[in-house]
Amino acid sequence: MLVRVRSMACIAMTALAAVAITSTAALAQYPPAQDFGVSCTFAGAGESVTCSVVGAGEGETLTASASVDDIEFYSEVLSATAAGEAAFGFTVPDGTAGQRLVVAVAGEVSGTATDGVTIGTSAEAGQDDEGEAVADESRLPRTGQDLLMLGGIAAFLLLGGSLVLRRRRADASERVDA
Repeated sequence: MLVRVRSMACIAMTALAAVAITSTAALAQYPPAQDFGVSCTFAGAGESVTCSVVGAGEGETLTASASVDDIEFYSEVLSATAAGEAAFGFTVPDGTAGQRLVVAVAGEVSGTATDGVTIGTSAEAGQDDEGEAVADESRLPRTGQDLLMLGGIAAFLLLGGSLVLRRRRADASERVDA
């Protein structure tokens, strides 16, 4: 009986080690992605705005645009770096104080991210809103991010299965002995 317990423990430890090794390799190959987003340093009407993009795919082609009250006045095609970053800038049109400025960045893989502000005068700049990222659900998600949880579930199931087999064998051997 003690030999069986030891062998089951050995099998369980081997399974856990295999899961840990494979999930570590998967996380190294597919690191968790930084959330796709755009953030801008807003200025008042007639002043320059600089924006940065993070979390895009390596070398992904991005389209950046800016609009005031749904009228687009700026558009540029960007290419993300190997780190998934990009930057761009534009000047806020004069006479737009009090209007809504929205900056959007769209990529084929990453989806769309926005940032916005109500434009102030050059003295008070603008009131920044939180940007939001909208996933493009027509694309496949990035993989390799949840393998540790999957590995833990697999190890739990393997351990549970080995305990059930051990119990069945013990019951069968008791019937044979009787």
